Amino acid sequence: MPRGHGRTPGWSWSTRPAGPIHPRLLDRARRILGGLRARGARPGDAVLLCGLPLDDLFPSFWACALGGLRPAMIADHVEEGSPTAERFSHTWSAVQEPVVLAGPSTARSLAGFAQDVRALTADECTRHEPARAHEGERQDDIVLSSGSTGAPKAIPLTERALVLFAAS
Repeated sequence: MPRGHGRTPGWSWSTRPAGPIHPRLLDRARRILGGLRARGARPGDAVLLCGLPLDDLFPSFWACALGGLRPAMIADHVEEGSPTAERFSHTWSAVQEPVVLAGPSTARSLAGFAQDVRALTADECTRHEPARAHEGERQDDIVLSSGSTGAPKAIPLTERALVLFAAS
């Protein structure tokens, strides 16, 4: 979106960060993006970030932003039979069975009870060559909300909605 668009003078939103990204964070994010693309993730696709340790969460989120991917997050580790496993199942279906980028223990757990899930870890992704950033329009983000039912719902949050909210 161009700077100064509409009622928001000086507001700018793009896949490029406003300031410099630490070079190691950027390199790791680009390598994770390379791994996600190798698994078939394309701009506009959702990626479920699940049970990632913080040192993987930030570069994984940046990988999604750089690649035009739509990240959805579940912070907790997923174990079979747990409430988190039920949330994961609802979310995975609601976001149309995306690639799952998980922490190592969550990836192992998912392999044991969710055979249809394409789970990979950040370390697996970083074995790939760094990918270039997506140059197109910024994609939607996905906000998960359980509302009154307790079952997660994936709510797309568009760039336009963020700009309008910020301007209000």
